[in-house]
Amino acid sequence: MRVPKVEINKILYATDLSKNARHAFGYAVSLANLYEAQLVILYVESDDPHIEERLMKHVDKDQWEKIKKQNMANAREVLIGKKKQSETIRQVLNHFCNCAAESSGSSLATMDEIEILAGHPANEIISHTKEKKCDLIILGSHGQTTSFDKNIGTTAEEVLRKARVPVMLVHGSGENQD
Repeated sequence: MRVPKVEINKILYATDLSKNARHAFGYAVSLANLYEAQLVILYVESDDPHIEERLMKHVDKDQWEKIKKQNMANAREVLIGKKKQSETIRQVLNHFCNCAAESSGSSLATMDEIEILAGHPANEIISHTKEKKCDLIILGSHGQTTSFDKNIGTTAEEVLRKARVPVMLVHGSGENQD
């Protein structure tokens, strides 16, 4: 039997900023480095009243104040339509990626981009995977749960059903999820 060579050129890492998603990030970076693949980071915005609390867990207090101050200046531009409201999330994700690379002592994989979209998480993950021609999806097995998710199944389960590329679900370390 001949085993085909697996080529992974681009990995989509989907995050909801939960502890489990942060844990999955380590796997995404490791595999991207191993395969010398580009890493696309995707966050799908939803109507989450606790988003600020989750964002603050990824940066220290001084960094959070700096981001808030910068975004206060950008708020005027957001209101007149010159900037996207997702700048705060983008800055936190950038800071998180840089800190993760520093703490691991290794270089971060080639980052294609950080994408922040709005919509149904599983559908956005699937469509973005196709659009970016990703070879692998990596996400945490449990993250944020809403009553909507309970009715249709978790985002991870839905991605598994719909994806046409391999999906790696990373289970947490047994800790409670955010």
